[in-house]
Amino acid sequence: MISGIIIIAAITVSGYGTVDFDDVSTITPYSEVVGLIVTSKEKVILHGWTEADHTVEHPVFYSFSLPPGTDNRFVKSRTTIPAGLRLEIVAVEKCKNCYLDLKPRIKFRVNPRNLKTDHDLPIYLNDSFLVEEWGENNEPITYDYSVFLVGS
Repeated sequence: MISGIIIIAAITVSGYGTVDFDDVSTITPYSEVVGLIVTSKEKVILHGWTEADHTVEHPVFYSFSLPPGTDNRFVKSRTTIPAGLRLEIVAVEKCKNCYLDLKPRIKFRVNPRNLKTDHDLPIYLNDSFLVEEWGENNEPITYDYSVFLVGS
């Protein structure tokens, strides 16, 4: 029994486990951010990512990070976006099998309002860019305004 748990933990830590997300856009408190427009106060990096098969040439989704960004075999493109990027939050997704995370892994699916290039793939923004604390037990969400402003 214990050896089985150790094997599962080792596989997950080594990166062989898959990560799956559920759409929680209609569940409180996550539903409260759907439809929000956020504007970046500083430049951000848009990364194009592959998933498990890093030999794929083209990205399968995009996500944002702060400079200097990241660079590894899964990053297939990177674009620096100046301050003033406007994003609409269209959905909220929560990891359903991130058992080793210390807090829930949550990401926003966003639509850029003012990018000059068109991206036909999903674009994500990690919740830590915007949410300091999700309101629990009907408490309000505590926002972090250090990188993004809320509102149009």
